[in-house]
Amino acid sequence: MKHVLYQIGPGTFFAFFIRLMSSLDVALHDLLKLKKNLVRKSALDGSFLKPQLASLSEDIPTGARWIFETKFDGYRILAIKTRRGIRLMSRNGKDWTHRFENVVRSLEALDAVSFVVDGEMVVADKTGTTSFSALQKMLSEESKTGFVYYSFDLTYLNGKDLRPLPLVARKLLLETLLKMSAGAVPALKYSAHHIGDGKKIFSLACRNHTEGILAKDSAAPYAGRRSKTWLKIKCVRQDELVIGGYTDPAGSRQHFGALLVGYFNDDGRFCYAGKVGTGFDQKLLASLHKKLQALEVEASPFENPLSPIEQRGAHFVKPRLVAQLSYTEWTPDGRLRHPVFLGMREDKAARTVQKPKKISLKKKNKERTHGTRSLVR
Repeated sequence: MKHVLYQIGPGTFFAFFIRLMSSLDVALHDLLKLKKNLVRKSALDGSFLKPQLASLSEDIPTGARWIFETKFDGYRILAIKTRRGIRLMSRNGKDWTHRFENVVRSLEALDAVSFVVDGEMVVADKTGTTSFSALQKMLSEESKTGFVYYSFDLTYLNGKDLRPLPLVARKLLLETLLKMSAGAVPALKYSAHHIGDGKKIFSLACRNHTEGILAKDSAAPYAGRRSKTWLKIKCVRQDELVIGGYTDPAGSRQHFGALLVGYFNDDGRFCYAGKVGTGFDQKLLASLHKKLQALEVEASPFENPLSPIEQRGAHFVKPRLVAQLSYTEWTPDGRLRHPVFLGMREDKAARTVQKPKKISLKKKNKERTHGTRSLVR
């Protein structure tokens, strides 16, 4: 069993596929068509650095094809092993290997020549819930331990491209890889999935104070882009916004009063979305103020004009820095209600930040109730 993953080939994966997919609504002739192209040899090129992203959904999908995972509140990280060693890459291509030394040591213990693992880097609070604020705090303190890497996908293994495989087959291989090194990888955890009533799973996730759930099509290949085969359903409203300015401090506060934030619309124009003035501690106020001063500009970067009250004491900056915020809702005029600052998102490019758009699955689910949907497109 120790070296089973070194012997992977189409026949082995086909056996996995038949066993795993037998309970799903998939026709056998589709499996036979897929047999020849399940796995192929491949060089580890830059295409493996493009993570699959989930679409925000207002509905929880139904049907046997869908599985559900916990949505963790952390940094998306691709873990890559080559002959040169381990690299940890953020979703926008930054090398963060040096920031998570304990995770690197655990990844080095995995029994594989090469791999690309997809997962989330997290820190848990005292209740065991993953906390983005706790993660930010540990990073600001330059801690090298205490991080946990929850892995949920495996796209490359020992010279083989696994992306064409159905999700459940990739997850089986990932779980096997982790179990083979059990005890030697304390910083690595497998993100188990759940099968069943998505609404009940979502309700339980919200009661446990998680960020939400991910719904994934168990038969889908891995797509290095945003896709509707991965859906995110949130318990709390959190999003990334770009900082376009800040206001002068008032009262006893130092450095700045509030951040002026916005997003880019489909035309690439930067739109104002409101002020956020809570969620900061003194250390963060000082460090963030220094970064903002280095980006100051004379004119407002926002396409839509601020009101005279909003402009009072305002300083504008180049829209380069991304912040994570929680809030209660978006107002009809495109402003955030009751926003709270949670932390900075160094892993996301400002130009990619847009106002969240939810998709509806009602029509899609209705279609899937009639007969078998083909895996072969």
